[in-house]
Amino acid sequence: MTYSKYRFISGCVVFFFANITGACSMFFEDDIADEELVILAPADGTTTEVLTHTFWWSTIVGADSYRLQIVSPSFDETEVLLLDSLLDSDKFVETLYPGQFQLRVRGENNGYVTEWAYSSLIIFSSEDLTRQRVQLKSPAEKAFVNAESIEFSWDHLMNAESYDLKIYGDNWGQDAIVDSSGIIELGVNLDNLEERAYWWGVKAQNETSETLFSNRPLVIDRTPPENPTLESPQNNAILSDSTVVFSWDSNDPVWSKVLDELIIVEKREGATDVQVHSDTYDGKTATVNLFRGRKYSWKIQSIDQAGNESEISNEQQFTINN
Repeated sequence: MTYSKYRFISGCVVFFFANITGACSMFFEDDIADEELVILAPADGTTTEVLTHTFWWSTIVGADSYRLQIVSPSFDETEVLLLDSLLDSDKFVETLYPGQFQLRVRGENNGYVTEWAYSSLIIFSSEDLTRQRVQLKSPAEKAFVNAESIEFSWDHLMNAESYDLKIYGDNWGQDAIVDSSGIIELGVNLDNLEERAYWWGVKAQNETSETLFSNRPLVIDRTPPENPTLESPQNNAILSDSTVVFSWDSNDPVWSKVLDELIIVEKREGATDVQVHSDTYDGKTATVNLFRGRKYSWKIQSIDQAGNESEISNEQQFTINN
């Protein structure tokens, strides 16, 4: 390792808990200052009638995020800052309008940034919607929702006069559940859709042309997860190790994936009990450092992808010896 390639970062945090203890963290950040980022799309100098673009750039080893900025007409003569976002991926979708634009992207981490990469783009106005697409807003891509009333919304598309909304079951294009055309608003609210998987999509149209459908999957789930069951430590267990491994079982009856909140309370005889730990886990186990000579209780609550909550599990108690 050479120190010209990395920046050394050190930090100390002081915690007060009965006695003062100190903890220091040390890590190195990759020096990415000389790395070259390349904008892959749109190509520099692109001229098009397409309004919605996927901005795409090369990844940089050592970069934690990427800053994307879009202005009009250029960075030398900026009139409008349209976007300034810090992103964790190498792609970003944005709908613009007819005009002249310039974008730039750089990689960043906690210690360094790369040089900016630039690209210019000209969009001209066209009544032809054939190459356009509707940008869907909500529900989000692959969303799980539990609401009784759900808003389906999308962005305005220039030169569009109306929109069609279609909702299918498990597969797009098979057995339409909702088929609504001529919508002039940018969204509709639908009530009492049953629990299941869906595909929903929107297309735009005017007198002479129309877009293809933009679509995405959706799951409506209003059923709470099954009540979790505690496995270890068992009720009234006496432990010799203050590093405690907790295990439990939990499940969603339909979609299977849940997050579990582990709640640990210190039991204080003759005083108010104190919650000492609360965190969520995507597995069925957690390791927590506690204190010797104390009595604790623990319990679990499950939360599924749609936000439905299970009942809180039965509480179990345990003691850690001195």
